[in-house]
Amino acid sequence: MEEILVSVWCVTYNHELYIRDAIEGFLAQKTNFRYEILIHDDASTDKTPKIIREYEKRYPDLIHGIYETENQYSKTRLFGKWLQKLEMQNCKGKYIAVCEGDDYWIDRYKLQVQVDHMENHPECLLSIHNALKLNCQDETMRVMDPYDGNMEKDISSEELIMQYKGHPPTASMLYRNIQENMPDFFYEAPVGDYTRQLYMFTKGKIHYSSRIMSVYRYFSKDSYSKRLTQYEEMAFSFNMGMLLFLIQFDVYTGYEHHKWMVNKIQTYASAIINSVNTNILLENYFRTCKNKGYYFMLDSEKYLKKLEKLRRQVFDEAFCSDALKSFVKEFDNIVVMGKGAYSKKIVKQFELNKIEFEGFAVSQKEQEEEWFFGKPVWKLSQLPFDREQTGVVIAINPVRWDDILKSLEKADIKHYICPFLLEI
Repeated sequence: MEEILVSVWCVTYNHELYIRDAIEGFLAQKTNFRYEILIHDDASTDKTPKIIREYEKRYPDLIHGIYETENQYSKTRLFGKWLQKLEMQNCKGKYIAVCEGDDYWIDRYKLQVQVDHMENHPECLLSIHNALKLNCQDETMRVMDPYDGNMEKDISSEELIMQYKGHPPTASMLYRNIQENMPDFFYEAPVGDYTRQLYMFTKGKIHYSSRIMSVYRYFSKDSYSKRLTQYEEMAFSFNMGMLLFLIQFDVYTGYEHHKWMVNKIQTYASAIINSVNTNILLENYFRTCKNKGYYFMLDSEKYLKKLEKLRRQVFDEAFCSDALKSFVKEFDNIVVMGKGAYSKKIVKQFELNKIEFEGFAVSQKEQEEEWFFGKPVWKLSQLPFDREQTGVVIAINPVRWDDILKSLEKADIKHYICPFLLEI
């Protein structure tokens, strides 16, 4: 009998409203190779197992159900690691194509297109593609287009890490069955698709096709995306988990993609410090969330202290970090970079801490921008001071740290500090 080339791996829980669409998409595939369909049901409490068994009975040589009697997601600490072990034990194919039970495929040649590329490009470990995004609340649908335009391309580190236009859909992923475990911190992260994509990127190339071949449902019944918007504690746990994962991934890759990692880390740091009532200490909120059963990665408490300091820098007018106080003493001239909300905070903090500064700098200066808070405004590249004797305080939310670094380098700024950047 012909060997199985692709294992379709579907993980489902309480997807009775959607699982038929997923299975029909699997069955519709037109290929010149043999594939199998494995569906793991994590002890659903609705009719999902019954529907899977119905299809399994009709297609016994093609569909194989794996049924849990207890929900493993809720009882297994490293559920992702446990799930990958199950995947490795059951998937026979050279390639694995994933699709969660509430998503579905709409192109009958999806597997053939992706396998053809992988067979012709052994350096490629993961194939992804464009999809439609279906909002289950209002039934609207749009094209995801995570990478603009009609294209076939290998994804760069910047594109993969930053996800400027959203994440590549999980149901688009087809990867080589390399049968190896990722380091544990990958499994501790609150999501599995993004972390697997990053891991694959460290081992080989990731190819993207703009061909639309699947549908991603969001805000579906009991979905993770919907619960994130409903429960503040869950969102806090998610943001902390992503922050810790990205910090560890940065170390794991030897800081090879550091300028992009800082951007992404800062996005989650900003989400955390802006989501919790400033009258509540982050450490206290963290304990409340843990007591409610929300999961946190190791070292979370260590970074809570750093996040608290960052939050004070943003919200406490009288606060000025020790690092910032030491920095301003080192130079004859201090200039504040930026003219937005964060620069106003720095002005107030400097005033209350009796710190003098010369004025403001901006990367692009309009002609009429001569004064701000009674101080002169210069273009960053035209500061009228000795660069060696000038320190620049970056009063900008550093969610695009790479752009800030480009501006500093272009202006030949050698000495700078950003008090709003999380220490990592």
